Amino acid sequence: PHYSRIADLPESINPITGRSLYYGLRPWRCDDRFMDWVAGFTSFASPVLQYELLARVRRCSKSPFGQEPDDDYMYLTRKEVMYYTERSKSGMVRERLFETYPYDQTALRKIAEDDALKMRVWRHQRQLEL
Repeated sequence: PHYSRIADLPESINPITGRSLYYGLRPWRCDDRFMDWVAGFTSFASPVLQYELLARVRRCSKSPFGQEPDDDYMYLTRKEVMYYTERSKSGMVRERLFETYPYDQTALRKIAEDDALKMRVWRHQRQLEL
């Protein structure tokens, strides 16, 4: 199924902060569709199927942000789908194809420090409960 329909939380999302454990890659919002087409292309799928997959990429790129089509994938595995689920749920998806990183490295360090502070507070509260 499409990653927006998966209810399971990926293992790499911190339940305390709600963010991913990995602060890095930000795939394009239609990157899952593009990779599905690439997988079909490299496995020499029929031209009709390749055209259909490419049409899905185009339809996704033309749709408004947050309203991407949720057709099933043809070639992506569960592991790849969960990667896009994790990126989506942690807010690490680019809206445009050539969008630059939205913040500089000092802001990224500040986010990591805030998450670390939340985790320290949570651990301290857990120790007080025990």
